[in-house]
Amino acid sequence: MKTEDLLELVSKAAGAMELSHVTTFRGYRKDKKGVERTITVELLDSGPSDPAARYTVVATGGDGREATGNPVKTPEAALARYGGRSSTGRSRELINRYRLGAGPHRLIRC
Repeated sequence: MKTEDLLELVSKAAGAMELSHVTTFRGYRKDKKGVERTITVELLDSGPSDPAARYTVVATGGDGREATGNPVKTPEAALARYGGRSSTGRSRELINRYRLGAGPHRLIRC
């Protein structure tokens, strides 16, 4: 079954107005001091109803800090651009802190 079909099915069953299918990844990253830190990355797919804003990323560090990206058209764009405002209100890209695309890291799909 396609994601959009599942979203519609769950929406009707739950009486929900806005749903997203969430794919979760958990991994580890060494910080500047060489200490291994956990990271969780959630890729949200809200379905094809608004193609320009279908995918969003929510990243959470082991310290509880969270950052949410802006909704975009593709999963690649969501992963490349996520950041935005952290849950503490500071504007800072989490990717600068955890650098998923560089250095020693392990990221696994859950």
